[in-house]
Amino acid sequence: SFTSIVGQVDFDVSDIYPTDYFNFAVFRNGLLQLQGLDYVLDISVPGSEKVTLTDACVINEIIGTSNFRYTHKIVLLSA
Repeated sequence: SFTSIVGQVDFDVSDIYPTDYFNFAVFRNGLLQLQGLDYVLDISVPGSEKVTLTDACVINEIIGTSNFRYTHKIVLLSA
């Protein structure tokens, strides 16, 4: 996790961003943020991944991340 400074919007996640996960979540003070609305995840340059928040932080906000895998199972039911 990160502790913000006043006005901070960019957070370097290159050292924690795994390329083999399907989802990456961002939390601001414990609240899940929505990608594309609350933040942008820039993975265009491998090794320089970053999160950019839509709204600037005030001092000492906690920005956390989580990455996880999931699988979808399709079940076909027939009568």
